[in-house]
Parts: sequence; C-alpha cells; structure tokens
Amino acid sequence: ALGGAYAEISGAAAGFAFGSGMGAIHAALATLLRAGDRVVCTRAVYGSTRHLLTEVFGRFGVETVFVDPTDPAAVAAALAQPTRVLYLESISNPTIVVADLPALIAAGRSAGAAVVVDNTFASPYLVRPVELGADIVVESATKWLGGHSDVIAGVAAGSTELMARVRAVSVDTGGIVAPFSAFLVLRGIQTLHVRMEAHTRTATALARFL
Repeated sequence: ALGGAYAEISGAAAGFAFGSGMGAIHAALATLLRAGDRVVCTRAVYGSTRHLLTEVFGRFGVETVFVDPTDPAAVAAALAQPTRVLYLESISNPTIVVADLPALIAAGRSAGAAVVVDNTFASPYLVRPVELGADIVVESATKWLGGHSDVIAGVAAGSTELMARVRAVSVDTGGIVAPFSAFLVLRGIQTLHVRMEAHTRTATALARFL
C-alpha cells in the first residue's frame, strides 16, 4: 500500500517500500549494477550513499566517479565514458546543493545511463524526478514523508518492470519495511502538503531576511 501511494504522488507506475532510505538506495543500485559497471555520482551526496558506492559496490568491481553537479562541462566529461548509472540528489543531503535536475537527467539519458535520483529533501510535493525522465526515484521516508520523527523507512518508484526487479532485490536481501512503519508513513503523507507549504514559507522568509 505504501509503495503504491508513493508511486502515485511521484508520478510513477509502481513503487515499493523499505525498512530505511538506505535500504531503498541499495536495492535500486543493486538492481542496476553488476561487476565492471561505472557510476557517475554527484559529489554533493549523502555520506552513506558515498560509502555504499565506494566501499560496498566498489568491492565487487563497480567504479564510481564523483562530479560537481553544478558544472555541466564536468558532468558531460564524466558521462563521455560508458556509464551504467547517473546518481543524483534533487537537493543534496546535507549540503543543500541544488543543480539543474532536468538538464542532468537529460544528459544521463542521452549518455545511455540509467538515472537514479534521491528526492528526500524535496519530496514529491516540490519535485517529481520520474516525471522529469529519471528511471528510479528514492527517498528516506524517515524525513518529510513520515514527518513526525517516529519512523524509519524508505521508498522507491519507477516503471513497473524496474520496480519488480527492485522488489526482488529487497525480498532477497531483507530490506522489507515493517507493516506498522508503513502505516506511519501513510499517515504522514496525508499532511505532506501542509508541512511542505510551511517549510517553504519559513525558508523563503529566512532567505529574504538574510
């Protein structure tokens, strides 16, 4: 139910829920990568995602190149070599770097890479990466989706075919979400719009003041 709800608000065909945000990220990457593949990743990326790519997938022969997502020339140069996955964050966690997401997704697709976007800090209320051309969107539902600091969970959404493969990885690696955690996130989604409007009003007032 949570996977379906997340897919609906993300503009995707299918979704699946996980025990944590990193569970969702791991399942998405494990679905797409194999030994010898190359990943181009935003330099402004969540620390555990960086470690997953370099230390975990790196042990299995996956190469990761980190680039400045605000430098189109650097991104283009990195994508000039065969790339299996372009990994992005709509708003970087925790450094709040914001790049031109539609342009980055288009560059990745043009290079033949699958595009994965972590949308945790924006939420589907502000950005829907699948509608911009991303193959998979992932989020830590612990943050805005849950919204009440009482649950740890993750979600992913994309095409029906891709999400069936992501689900299979989750089942085999044990990243499944607990039913009550899924209930808490579903509860949180009902007030996502109210909270995001308040977040953006406060952030805009603060930015103008500063």
